[in-house]
Amino acid sequence: MEPLIGTNSTYGQLPADSGVTFNDPETGNEVNMKIKLYGYGSSSMSLIQDKIYLLSGRILAPNVKSAPVLYYEQELVFPIGDAEGYPVSLSNKTTVWGFGIVVTKKEVEDSAPGQAKFKSLYVVLKHTDYDNQSRGQVAFNVSYKIPGNRNLSKTFGLFQLGHEMVLSGYINGYDRLNKVLQVHTLSVSLASGHDSSVGNESDDKSGSMPIGRKHFQIDFDSDEETESPFAGPSKPFGENCPVPVSGDEALPNCWPTVHYLALRKQVF
Repeated sequence: MEPLIGTNSTYGQLPADSGVTFNDPETGNEVNMKIKLYGYGSSSMSLIQDKIYLLSGRILAPNVKSAPVLYYEQELVFPIGDAEGYPVSLSNKTTVWGFGIVVTKKEVEDSAPGQAKFKSLYVVLKHTDYDNQSRGQVAFNVSYKIPGNRNLSKTFGLFQLGHEMVLSGYINGYDRLNKVLQVHTLSVSLASGHDSSVGNESDDKSGSMPIGRKHFQIDFDSDEETESPFAGPSKPFGENCPVPVSGDEALPNCWPTVHYLALRKQVF
């Protein structure tokens, strides 16, 4: 696809078509799903057809009959090689990190080769992000399967309706009826909650540095650190917070509460 660069401009949108590959959870067959890519830069930075890249960015998957969109970061583009003859399967290798709100959850009977039957948890998270193309906020749902294995079965209790969760895993399907991406979860994190360790940190910071170890300019043991070698004044966290693109008021402390999915993708 041709770069979308305006007249008398050097930089612009760099659109491309690619695909996400996964093994169908029901049949095990390999499925290729179309995805749209958008980068930003000069025309010389455009992705080359029939090449494989490692990409990182934000994926938007509105629950409509349309291909998901990945806005990838140009600074993180990593060329892998030619798609022709590539010896490694790319199926189930599209990694995602999802930060969203729990809207539904359901335990379902499940099984795995060589294991007794168990229950897995299916959770739908609502994600919110900014769409560069429509220049507005979009919200969409993604379905996550949390397998009831030894590592993750004890996390089921963390999933409460309305709670914010951070899940990571890989795309392993697409629900055509509900137009929802499906993700196999590998790790679970609760975005907020009670921290019992607050106020219980030890004040004992004594101890000598082993002989032969290099001196740290920043060792976090003192309020008086060596001056930073980087130019520019240091300001408290949260000062001069930029106003979000949506036009709402600046968020306290500029904490990155925008919900997003990060995707690493291979381009064919």
